[in-house]
Order: sequence, then C-alpha cells, then structure tokens
Amino acid sequence: MNDNLATPERLESECQAHWKQLGLNSPEDVQAYIQAIFDSCNDQSEVMSALYELLFPAWDNIDKINGYPVVGEEFWLFVSRRFIDFDRIHHPRVMPGGAWMNMGFASDKSLAPWEISFTGCNAELIPLAS
Repeated sequence: MNDNLATPERLESECQAHWKQLGLNSPEDVQAYIQAIFDSCNDQSEVMSALYELLFPAWDNIDKINGYPVVGEEFWLFVSRRFIDFDRIHHPRVMPGGAWMNMGFASDKSLAPWEISFTGCNAELIPLAS
C-alpha cells in the first residue's frame, strides 16, 4: 500500500470528516461557507486554494492531484456565479469566471445537486521526512 497516495475513498472520508468538523451539514451551510471565502479573498488564487482546501483538508500535504473532484450541477453553478461576480470586482480585465472554468471542479448532472465525488481522483502526498 502506498502511504503517499490518497485514494478516492480516503479523499471522500477526509472531506466528510472535515465538513462535519466545520459544521457544514446542509447546502445552506455550504453556501454560506463558500460565500465567506469569496468575501474574505482579494485574488482568484486565494479563492481557488480555499475551495480546494474545503474538499481536500490535507491540502498543505498534497503534492499533486490526479483528476478532479466532481460536484453536482447546483454546487458547480453556485461557485461559478460567485466567481463571475468576484472577477467583475477584483479582476475586471479577465473573463469573469474563467479561473473556475479552467481550474475548478468538474460537474456531473447525474450527481445530486450538492453531492461530491472523488471517483477518478487521487492525491499524491508529500513524502514525510525520515
């Protein structure tokens, strides 16, 4: 077993535990949390990192993500709309929402509106120093 590879099952388990710890128990809780991310950031990269950290709580220990997490369409659209508004204010010279379309999560209409899937996604962890 490769301890430096986080499987889809491990990623899902860590994400669920993280959300429970954050008190994110409903779509409304998640929406408020995501809105707070946008409200507290001034740059696309800050927002993107915070969104990835929301799904990957071991973010600082990840070397590389293979594949993308997949979210339900409502989740994806909610973030997309926030990015469009954010970019119009903070980055008026870029395509609004472009960073989310290029580097954000994938979307799948077959998932429940706020469901997250890590199927087809894994993370290579930074090796621990010996």
